[in-house]
Order: sequence, then structure tokens, then C-alpha cells
Amino acid sequence: MCETEKITILKVTNVFKCPKSQKKMPALATEDQIEAVSKVLNDTTRPLKERFRALFTLRNLGGAKSVEGISTCFSDSSALLKHELAYCLGQMQDPLAIPVLTSVLKDVQQEPMVRHEAGIEKIIKM
Repeated sequence: MCETEKITILKVTNVFKCPKSQKKMPALATEDQIEAVSKVLNDTTRPLKERFRALFTLRNLGGAKSVEGISTCFSDSSALLKHELAYCLGQMQDPLAIPVLTSVLKDVQQEPMVRHEAGIEKIIKM
């Protein structure tokens, strides 16, 4: 991971120290920052540790761009990562994730544990 990417992920992660008393939270990250984190998640040359950190950052940020960044990673070869992708989409409780989870559930090429997690997360969201 290059220094710029580390800084981007750290900056985005540190934004969560907003006081709970705020009624309306400011945007947690710019679209460019979310895209940078999504690139780390989807980069198969990166260690899984870095990719998981990017996944959890996107989950915490939420929103359409984060759902999009997570959903593009379901073509990865790691069943463990894809299982966590489905789990995080469910945790986000974003209606935009439902079509993604439905698609993964219907995809018989996905590993059973990935489809199982997508199904559970879809049911929980309904």
C-alpha cells in the first residue's frame, strides 16, 4: 500500500470521531476518497488484511458509492472476502444493497457460504 492510499484510508477512518450530539453529520468522505478506498478493496494484488480494512471503511461510510464499490468485488476468488462483502452490505442497512444481495443469492456460481450470507442479510433487511 503506498503512503497516499494509507493516508486516504486513515483520514476517512478518523472522520468517525464526530460527537453524537450532532443532529446532521457532514459528508464523511468525498466521492474521490470513496473511489480510492474501493480501488484498494478491489485490488487482487493487495493482501487480504488491507482489503478487509477497505471493506470495513466502506461499510462505515455507507451510501450509494460505498455499496457500488463493495458490490463490484463479488467476482473475487476469495470466498472469505465475498462472505464478508455480503455481511457488510447487510450491516449497512441500505436499500440499495438489496438488489446486490439478491443477485449474489441467485448466482449458483458463488460459493454456498457466500450465497448463504447474502440470503441471511437480505432477509434481515426486509
